Amino acid sequence: MLKRIVSGIILTLVLMGIFVLTFNIQPAKATPATIIVPDDYPTIQEAVNAASPGDTVFVRNGTYYENVVVNKTISLFGQDAESTILDGNATSDCVNIAADYVKISGFTIRNGGSRPYTAYASIRLFSSRNIILKNILIGSWCGVYMEHYSDYNLIANNTIMENLNGISGEMWHNTKIISNTIKNNLMGIWIGPYSQNNIISFNNITGHWSEGIMMMQSSNNTFEGNNVIDNNQGITIGFQKGFSSGNKFFHNTIANRGKQVELGQGESEPIIWDNGYPSGGNYWSDYTGVDVKSGPAQDLPGSDGIGDTPYIIDANNIDRYPLMNPFGTPPPQSYTLRITATVGKTTTPAPGTYSYTVNSSVQVTAIPEAGYSFDHWELDSINTGSTNTYTVLMSQNHTLKAIFSNVKPSVPVGGYSIPIQGQTTDNTVAPYIILTTILAITLTATKRKTKRAK
Repeated sequence: MLKRIVSGIILTLVLMGIFVLTFNIQPAKATPATIIVPDDYPTIQEAVNAASPGDTVFVRNGTYYENVVVNKTISLFGQDAESTILDGNATSDCVNIAADYVKISGFTIRNGGSRPYTAYASIRLFSSRNIILKNILIGSWCGVYMEHYSDYNLIANNTIMENLNGISGEMWHNTKIISNTIKNNLMGIWIGPYSQNNIISFNNITGHWSEGIMMMQSSNNTFEGNNVIDNNQGITIGFQKGFSSGNKFFHNTIANRGKQVELGQGESEPIIWDNGYPSGGNYWSDYTGVDVKSGPAQDLPGSDGIGDTPYIIDANNIDRYPLMNPFGTPPPQSYTLRITATVGKTTTPAPGTYSYTVNSSVQVTAIPEAGYSFDHWELDSINTGSTNTYTVLMSQNHTLKAIFSNVKPSVPVGGYSIPIQGQTTDNTVAPYIILTTILAITLTATKRKTKRAK
């Protein structure tokens, strides 16, 4: 009897295995759910606790006094960033993200607490590949703080203000900080030691009591298109031999109350301050150069929106191609200068048509060829004199013409020097050979008669 039962069980299991293999039956997957606060749960934390990975917690407008820990992969969305308020009640981090692939958007997150030696944040990241988007982070020790190895995060389109630090952390990598408004904190962005391969781009970093950007002992970070404006100091770089290299700044607008750049003590590779030609470097509010030349060596005529001389921070840190206007602004009005010359000429710049920024001062020099002399300039068909070099103010389109005249040669004849008028353009006197021959014969005969008379 027992053998029959055992045999039946074995047969059943075999048949079930065949059935599963045949129809490829898999456990049913739950559809991601949306949990609404306060409809389903009265607090955000209770909703997060009840959520499963992949779920969304949607929070209606209101003020929630909580310190939320997110320890699973979910999306946390507020109804409206202005009106959905998460207040940390000055006791701890407002939101602590301990899971990867979390999304948080649409909140005002404020009032993270502060204690001695503890930096509480509106949002603290202990994890990677999270998205922090379109929030207002205000009134905490730090707006966003990234702990060690919080990597591949995206922090975008947030307003981060009135904190001690806007964004800070150390040993974070491959993170993108893009299009945020970071303003009126003590410091804007603090990139702590050993942070690498991050992209900080198109942020407005303004009005800070200390630095707009501070970077310490970090490498291969790119700063592109940021407005670093009206900070007590623009950018501070701290060096340490072997730990600061490959950092690059370009297309930033740098215009601050104090120093634009403060370089710390220590050995380091130079920072790259431009993106090559013709892409250009940064706009510096205290740059005093002009733009009347162009080209990779800035030695060709015509404006190109790049200063003709470098912006020098120190001997090892140079913006080779400083921008004449903030990146992305419409180019300034320009006018054309057409340079021409008569026969027997050249000029510097060479004859041609060039474009120059409005109100630029362009210097043109006339250079006569052998047998010619410079006579005068004509600006828009008006004689403007013979001063060489001539300066043209580009307040409108102009035509500048260099007028040259041939040099009058002297032909020695019988001990006399006789100037020849009307020299031809090829410096020959062929049309005047007959005249000079007659003069020579006449003068020679006159001399002979004079001797005989004596």
